[in-house]
Amino acid sequence: MMTPEMKLSRDVMQVLNLYHIFAFHVPSEGRRTRWEQAQFKINGGRAGISDLILVMPFRVVFVELKAKNSRQSPSQRAFEITVMQMGHEYYTWRSVDDALDFCKSVKHYEL
Repeated sequence: MMTPEMKLSRDVMQVLNLYHIFAFHVPSEGRRTRWEQAQFKINGGRAGISDLILVMPFRVVFVELKAKNSRQSPSQRAFEITVMQMGHEYYTWRSVDDALDFCKSVKHYEL
């Protein structure tokens, strides 16, 4: 069964692909055994990493996808603060319209 955030992620990726914005999902969610969790951390996994990373010329954007009434976890908020302090952009998108608005505001380019 597809959760609201999974559906949002799928739809947002379709929009980003339509606008030729290079984006990828960071798989950091899901249940893990203790061993898998340890390996995840050893290999650079971190709690709170945004769902999507958009890479554009001279610009890196971090996007957290949230269902309409859900909130950021403390680790997601800490990640947001960290990347913004480093000068990067961070957005929380709750709808495909948020992605469309972003895409329309970005100068079009082809890779």
